[in-house]
Amino acid sequence: AYIVSDEELVCFIDGNSLTPGIYNLNFSSNLNIAIEQLPVLKFNVLPDTIMHTMRPNLGRLAVGAEIKVEGENFLPSHDIVCIIGGEIGFAKYFNSTQVHCTIPYGIPAGLTKLTLAVNGIRLNRTIDFVYDDTTAIIDHITPNFGFKSESINVNVSIYGGPTITHCKFGDDVVEATMITGFSENVKDSPPRSFVSCKTPDLQRVGEVLVRVSSDGESFYRSGTYFVVIEKPRLIDFWPKHGTEGKDGIIYIEGKDFHPHAEVSCEFLGNTSYKVSSKFVSPESVECAYPVMYPGKYTFSLLANELSFRSDEHYNFLVRKHPTFSRLYPSLGKMEGGTKVFVYGSGFYSTSSLACDFENVDIVEATFVNETLLYCTSPITKKLNVDVSLKIGFNGVTFLRTNLFFSYYSLPKLTGVHPNRGHFNGITHLTLSGSNFLTTSNDAKCKLNTLLLPATIVSDKIAICTVSKSTLVYSTYPIQISLNSGVEWSLPNHAATFQYYAAPYISSVSPDFGSYLGGTIVNITGDNFVNSPDFRCRFGNKYSQKVVWISRTNVLCIAPETPPGKVIVQVTVNGVDYSAEQHFYNYVGNVRIFSFFPPFGSIFGGTEVS
Repeated sequence: AYIVSDEELVCFIDGNSLTPGIYNLNFSSNLNIAIEQLPVLKFNVLPDTIMHTMRPNLGRLAVGAEIKVEGENFLPSHDIVCIIGGEIGFAKYFNSTQVHCTIPYGIPAGLTKLTLAVNGIRLNRTIDFVYDDTTAIIDHITPNFGFKSESINVNVSIYGGPTITHCKFGDDVVEATMITGFSENVKDSPPRSFVSCKTPDLQRVGEVLVRVSSDGESFYRSGTYFVVIEKPRLIDFWPKHGTEGKDGIIYIEGKDFHPHAEVSCEFLGNTSYKVSSKFVSPESVECAYPVMYPGKYTFSLLANELSFRSDEHYNFLVRKHPTFSRLYPSLGKMEGGTKVFVYGSGFYSTSSLACDFENVDIVEATFVNETLLYCTSPITKKLNVDVSLKIGFNGVTFLRTNLFFSYYSLPKLTGVHPNRGHFNGITHLTLSGSNFLTTSNDAKCKLNTLLLPATIVSDKIAICTVSKSTLVYSTYPIQISLNSGVEWSLPNHAATFQYYAAPYISSVSPDFGSYLGGTIVNITGDNFVNSPDFRCRFGNKYSQKVVWISRTNVLCIAPETPPGKVIVQVTVNGVDYSAEQHFYNYVGNVRIFSFFPPFGSIFGGTEVS
């Protein structure tokens, strides 16, 4: 070994002294003690690559021909090249005992030698063979496949050789016609010529060796094959319609599709289109159809420009692009299930009609008429986000609507104030809860079946206005909706509202009293409800004590108020008051200086002044 630098060391290994296997590679600076700080490396000694024979080993070989070199210990990891007559040719690993070499251009005619170089090291053994530079070599054929029992013209590109008169497909010989006016000569490559041959009636599916001849009897060696395949059959395809200005994919179902077949899709109409296909399996191919004008097209498949299926009932319809104007509602709960209506024009009914809630899910849609369709929103975990909505009419291509659907968490009600009210007034209810969406412009309240306008104040407060109604006197659950009544909060016993008849006063007795207050006032009327919020109001002051006697009678202690006349009212909910005007007169403090007579009959009737 010798040291190249403080980071590099070179070791010389005598491969002849080592048998194949994996060895530990250690390092030492004193020939005895290995440097313990260094890791132990693994070194793999491979068996020698040995070349034995080549096949074919008889006859003459030419440019492009493939020969098989047989030997031992070939590895797929080997970097192998063929060296033929001093020229480097392509080598392909086949298995541990065989590699395939392609004869390169530039080898001198006559006897030459072949050897291999493995990982840059030339093997010692060589094999002799004869190279003939006058041989006609097939470069390629076009097309390189055809259908069973169907003859087609095949163009053959040939390197070198004399004039070609015949082609041979397997055991069948056919005449060849030189193609004039078409040649391709590339610098540093032998000249090419082109002939046209019509394939025979080939009955067997598979590869058929193609060879050429100058006399129809002796055929040059070849490694080129023509592939015979079954004629593909188109069974069905989908979708069968598309949209103006929108491209997409057509999925084609059939039989006997082959990767060699250059299948394309053709759309014949006022304007025709042709696009290539993608082989998927022997039963299916795909075509990416282009942007097309509206109209009816005849759909067919072509293979190397040969139509093998063109039935008139295979039609492809391109419809005008529909327009989309709005969603209702544009808001729905995260749990999904919201019925979303899409408005626009140019809609049409299909079995594949669907809504794509982008990045959430695709769901079925229902056609109503040419201006309306609807679908049900899917479940999502995304909260308070705008989801782009797309509409698909053919199950493959989805059209952008520029409309958005928002997901929210269903609101919850925990309380209502006041929780009572009467029919004859307007009551503003304060709803408390959670998940109120302040961006909602379509909030509503529902009292039983009565829909009421609502205003969202914050994420926890909303205001509902209750006015006159035909509801009977009872207690009803109240609910809130953020999307115009499509979805409602769940009923909650803490969020109820009691409708009752408006209380009214028929008499106040006495109708006057001391301005110092304390007078017990008997109020009669109707619809007095024994509730915690029942109050009597004298002007703008409230009684400190109210005694409910019955539905028609209550006792109220008049509060202290400066002398004067005030209106007496009652309320059941602390918000709405009786409308009738009954007055109570506050008077100053009364003092008695004298009275006459100072006595009278026990039977009464004495007038005292």
